[in-house]
Amino acid sequence: MKVAIMGAGLAGLSCSVLLEQYGVLPDIYEAQYKIGARFTNGEAIMNILDFPVEDCFNYLDRKYEVKLNPINTLESLVIHGPKDSALIEGNLGYITARGNHPHALEVQLGDISKAPVFTNNYYTIDDLKAKYDVIVVATGNSNEPKRQRIWETDIVANIIGASIRGTFNPHQAEVWLNDSYAPQGYCFLLPYHNNIASLCIAVPGTAGVNLELLWQKFLESLHFEFNVKDTFTLHSFEIGRNKTLVTENLMFVGNAGGFVMPFLGFGQFTSMLSGFEAAIAIANGNMQSYIDAMQPLIDSYYPSLKMRRVLAGMNNNKYNLLIKILQNKYANTTFSKFPIPILKLVANVIDPFIARNSELN
Repeated sequence: MKVAIMGAGLAGLSCSVLLEQYGVLPDIYEAQYKIGARFTNGEAIMNILDFPVEDCFNYLDRKYEVKLNPINTLESLVIHGPKDSALIEGNLGYITARGNHPHALEVQLGDISKAPVFTNNYYTIDDLKAKYDVIVVATGNSNEPKRQRIWETDIVANIIGASIRGTFNPHQAEVWLNDSYAPQGYCFLLPYHNNIASLCIAVPGTAGVNLELLWQKFLESLHFEFNVKDTFTLHSFEIGRNKTLVTENLMFVGNAGGFVMPFLGFGQFTSMLSGFEAAIAIANGNMQSYIDAMQPLIDSYYPSLKMRRVLAGMNNNKYNLLIKILQNKYANTTFSKFPIPILKLVANVIDPFIARNSELN
């Protein structure tokens, strides 16, 4: 069987690694000059958002026999509101490295895979379609699903961020909810060393968003010492879903398959799962089984989207109330294990109308 994988990111490389376990060596086509060529940043894989999976890395090792290593465990989360903060503690998940970092997840997968990677390539599906039995689309964006007319956009996000140097707790992430510099969005800090962290703003919108102004306001609000190492900006990143994951001999995985969860924009674990399950379906000659295997993730997309819309409907007064609720010891402990039910409850307390009427297909 001849398989092409378009994209050497998490989903594409996960697919390659598992295909190789089944004796299929794919060809990987990557637009960048190497695996992990993009900017370096820290990200999180939060077990609490992937329930009932209790430990994502152990799950990948047990189910797919692929062993990957995070940078650190995530043991605490500080949520800052306009006035106060709440501290969530527990076995929350992991902090990972991405991009041009020696321990980035995509670099680890690339080290495991033996498949040839053709870099600096801009082949289209039309260029490859006749040459391969299956093409796995793992391009990391919605361009090809749009061209195939199977994509529906739900959220357009704008992100500005930086790697910063300072002194950080390597097991703690921080989130800021404040309309002054993150209207309908959020800011976060994720350390991937004890002296380097990713600092980002993510806000929705397709036009009229002055990211640089919001960024400066956010930096001026911070009360710790740091130096900006480098910055990046991502405009109009689309989070959405595919009407189908398979069409003809094309399979869509990762971001191109709609596996970014809307609530906080997480997609590492889900992208890898989509790549692994696509590989199993290809090896078994049953592409429909890929759709069946991904159905639970497709179903979980909708509550995540609803919670993202609830968050977008909040303002500083409601953020303050949210922090007050999370400061309660019982709510805090429950949130660390079951965040989505707690957030649904909070949404109904803070604004029942928004919670009930956030559009959800």
